[in-house]
Amino acid sequence: MGCYEQQGCVADQIAGKRLLIVADGVLQYVPFNALPTPRSQIDGTASTPIDPRNIPEPLIANHEIVNVPSASTLEIIRRELTSRAPAPEAIAVVADPTLDDKSQEFSSLDGTSREVDQILDIVNDEELGFFVAEQFEANRDLVLSGKLSQYRILHFATHGVWTTKPRALRTCPCSINSRRDKTRGKRVSLHA
Repeated sequence: MGCYEQQGCVADQIAGKRLLIVADGVLQYVPFNALPTPRSQIDGTASTPIDPRNIPEPLIANHEIVNVPSASTLEIIRRELTSRAPAPEAIAVVADPTLDDKSQEFSSLDGTSREVDQILDIVNDEELGFFVAEQFEANRDLVLSGKLSQYRILHFATHGVWTTKPRALRTCPCSINSRRDKTRGKRVSLHA
């Protein structure tokens, strides 16, 4: 039984709080948002065995989960944000890029259009500013243009390439720029 499950260790300290995750190395592969809520938050008991008929909710159901590469990066971000005005619009969605027909590396993701529709339902209900780029419009030029900087939330519904190697290639694929132009770069780097 790990400390995570023991009442008084972590469970009581995280109840109702935003969780900041600074994962290193292979821990970056752990889906912390999908971990079960500690039992003591649910029913007040410590390390009760999990009944398969009563599986606890994932952490994301009761917590805001924030992943950052390091505590020093978080400090830099906080410092830079103090003098910057918030972006005027709410959300930009870049989804379901049209990938090169010759590429066997990635295929279209099932459910992406449904994901976009569900996001737009929320945004429309709240009357927030939004932007959607799908298929050929979901391209590298758009992502690097600076246009997306006016949005507080950027949501990418596409594949990703991730590695734990420092400064290694971490990318997400974007559309070819048009139906005719299949020669431009199709990936966007996810690190500086």
